[in-house]
Amino acid sequence: MSGVTPTAQRFQGWHLVGAHHGILRHVRAWIRQWRGFLVIGCCSAGATIGYLTSPPGLFSLRYGMKTVASRGALTLGCAAIGTVAVFSILRRHSGVTMYMQPSEDNMETLRQLACNQNGLFNYQPPLVLTQSHLSTLYAGITDRALNPPYTRTTITAKCGGTIAVDVVHPQAKWRGVQRRRETPSGLKVALVLAPGIGGDSRAKYAKGLMRLSYENGWMGVVVNCRGCNTPLTSSRTFMYGNTEDFEACLRFVKRVYKPDVILAVGISMGSNILYRYLGTTNQDVDSDLYSAVSAACVISNGYMLQWGYDLFHDNPTAMTRVYEETMLLVRKGAWNYSTCPHLIDDHPQLSETGLLSARRLYDLDEIVTKYIYGYSSMDEFIVEESSGRTAHLVHVPVLCMNAINDPIYPVKAEAFMSARVPANPNLTFVLTDYGGHVCWEHSVLSNLRGTYKTMMDSTIESFLQSKLQQAIDRMSI
Repeated sequence: MSGVTPTAQRFQGWHLVGAHHGILRHVRAWIRQWRGFLVIGCCSAGATIGYLTSPPGLFSLRYGMKTVASRGALTLGCAAIGTVAVFSILRRHSGVTMYMQPSEDNMETLRQLACNQNGLFNYQPPLVLTQSHLSTLYAGITDRALNPPYTRTTITAKCGGTIAVDVVHPQAKWRGVQRRRETPSGLKVALVLAPGIGGDSRAKYAKGLMRLSYENGWMGVVVNCRGCNTPLTSSRTFMYGNTEDFEACLRFVKRVYKPDVILAVGISMGSNILYRYLGTTNQDVDSDLYSAVSAACVISNGYMLQWGYDLFHDNPTAMTRVYEETMLLVRKGAWNYSTCPHLIDDHPQLSETGLLSARRLYDLDEIVTKYIYGYSSMDEFIVEESSGRTAHLVHVPVLCMNAINDPIYPVKAEAFMSARVPANPNLTFVLTDYGGHVCWEHSVLSNLRGTYKTMMDSTIESFLQSKLQQAIDRMSI
């Protein structure tokens, strides 16, 4: 562990795991944990070798494989299975860089994070998930075997839009999931999730975080993006830093459920929304939502919108173009499949010759900001919608976590955030070597088990538990 700055530490996982356990002990533990993959790999290799060394007629009589092409196809298939198995077995430890002020509360939180066996400092992803695009793709296309018992409520916004809020009550019955603990001092705690772009309560990470809140005896709340798993009844959908829907959800939760403590998590685009809220409304003493959120986790945030535009437009690659096209489809999807028949007729700017014909994110946002959100220019929009500009104003504990191999991670973020930590003891900025964009998986087969937790889940849980206990301790003094 070597110092980076007076308020930052670089944690190399090998030293935390401990090399003194001995090589043989590590090998035995590795074999016990991954014996299933070893069997698959050995069978694949044996089948390939056996086929290549067998007489040609042996397989051709039974399977009809009479050509060199069929033999080669089987060989390549077996080799591919073996390769995937090997790269799923082999692991690489992810180093961690953490920027934080060494206050008493922060050091206690650090100790709790370090004690989590599946958490931040013990993250060892399979080699196949250390590649940035593969890990991001894996997180995006896989699902989790969970079915949270959601209760849906809809809120009508001032513009006539519909905001869907899905709630998991701690008293609800959830098949296969049990509450592991009660909230300290009998407090009512709510965990509010702001999902990523086009995200809703069906998202993989949303299911995991709802399970986390349920096991801790907290009420779980998901603010669905407008037009996603909910009808679009106005021209406004979701936007990078617009906090209107999140604030409406907080008011609803406070009014109806009256929790003693509200915790919050933001994922990807939702992290920008949450972080912007924390630096504006949550610290505004004149607002009815002043200090409504007591602690938060901001995951895979981009901090400044301009960095995202620079990534897509100034240094275009095949993969960044894929990400931009995907975001365009998601952004335009709500309008394309709107259940409001007169929406596009009432808003000419949404027509096929306007917004829906945009081929770049910047072009689409330029139309949206001018006609729908009322910004006078893109420059004003970029500044106002970026959460990084108010990072120094956050007055509640916040964990900001990014991965270096996230393909849309802004390289300027580390210098930007590390410069703000010395002036704000509430900020903790964590940068892992691996994790992709909202991945941080321990295994490529983990999604088959609904009870499985990602490293992100475990880290969020440890951080929020620590900050919640510290808040309770201060209340009791």
